[in-house]
Amino acid sequence: MQIDTDDIRVVIGKGGETIQALTADHDVKISIEDDGTVVITGLRENIKSARAAIEKIVYKPTPGDVFKGCLVKTIMDFGAFVEYVPGKDGLVHVSEISQERVENVTDVLKEGQRVNVIIKEIDRQGRVKLSMKDTEQA
Repeated sequence: MQIDTDDIRVVIGKGGETIQALTADHDVKISIEDDGTVVITGLRENIKSARAAIEKIVYKPTPGDVFKGCLVKTIMDFGAFVEYVPGKDGLVHVSEISQERVENVTDVLKEGQRVNVIIKEIDRQGRVKLSMKDTEQA
C-alpha cells in the first residue's frame, strides 16, 4: 500500500512504538520505504487487518464521514470529546448531541460510552467538529 510521506512517522510512532504494536497485534512484518510504500507480509487475513489498522492511523478526516461505535473520551460542560478513529478525537458540542435540547451533557453521555458520529466540519485550525444528532439521517 502507499501512504503519504508525511504519515510515515505517524505509522512508525515514537521510538517505533506504533509499528511494533501493529506487527505484534496482527502477527505480520511491516516495512516502510522513504517514498511511503508500505509492505506487509504474513497470512492473508492478518495482512488485511494490519492494512485496515494502518488506513485508520493515516485517515484524513472528511466532512460527511460517519463512524459507528466511537468512544466518548472526555465530558465537558459544553460537549464531549469522542475518538472517531484510534488516536483522533473530535468535539460533539452539546447542541449536536440530540434533536431535543440537552441541558447537561452528563444526562445523555458517560465517559467510556460508545456512540455514532458524523464529521460535521473541520475548522481552519484542523479541529474536527462532530455531530451525533445528524447520524440519525445519515
